[in-house]
Amino acid sequence: MLKKILVAVDGSDASIEAFEYALSLAEKLKAELEVLVVVDQRKTQVPLMYAGGSYDLSYERVYIPPDQELQAFYERLRGDLYSFAEKCLDRCESKCTQRGIAFSRRVVEGYPAEEIEKEALSADIVVVGQYGENAGIKKETVGSTTEELARKSPRPLLVCPGKREKLEKILIPYDGSRTAERALQFYTAHFGGVAPELALLCAECGQSDKVFFARSWSIWTITR
Repeated sequence: MLKKILVAVDGSDASIEAFEYALSLAEKLKAELEVLVVVDQRKTQVPLMYAGGSYDLSYERVYIPPDQELQAFYERLRGDLYSFAEKCLDRCESKCTQRGIAFSRRVVEGYPAEEIEKEALSADIVVVGQYGENAGIKKETVGSTTEELARKSPRPLLVCPGKREKLEKILIPYDGSRTAERALQFYTAHFGGVAPELALLCAECGQSDKVFFARSWSIWTITR
C-alpha cells in the first residue's frame, strides 16, 4: 500500500491541479502527502561576469564581483521566492488539514528535477503537473522538468494534465515485457480500489525499412 505521496508544486495552475490529484489520491489511500517547492537556483544566483569576451582567447579572463546593488537585488529576489513558496505550502496545508490528511512540507533550493528526484527516494509515488510555471512561454508535450523526471525518477511518476478529472480508468500499454509487467503489478497492488477499471492496450509490432509500427492492436477492459 502507498504510504507517502510526494507532489511538487511551483505555484502554477498546472502544479496546483497536480496537488488536487495528489490530495484526492492521499484521501482514498489514507496516505501521507508531502508537498515540495523547489526554489530554482538559476533565479537566485548572481550571474558570473568576466573581463574580456569569450571570443578573445588571448585575454586573461578575470572574475569581476558584482556591485552591491546587483547583489542586493538577487538577495531580495531570493527572499521573495522563498516567501512565495511558503504561501503555496500554507495553501496546500490548509486543504490537507480540512480533509484530515497527514501532511508534511518542504522548501529546498536547487535544480528542480534533481531536487525532486532526491526527495522522491523517501516517497512511494511522485505527482507532478504536465507543465510548470513556464507553460505559457513555450508549449511542449510536457515541461522540461517533467520530462527529465519521467526519464530519471526513482519512483513511479504520475503526470497530471491541467484539467483535473475523476480517476476512474487506467490504461496500461502491455507488451509482456518486464517493465510492462511491473506496471500491471503496481496497479494491482495500489490502484485497484482507486481506479477499479483497467484497460490493457496490447499491440503487435511490425517492421518496414527498419521502422517499427503497430500492425494490430486491441484493448482489453477489466473491472475489479
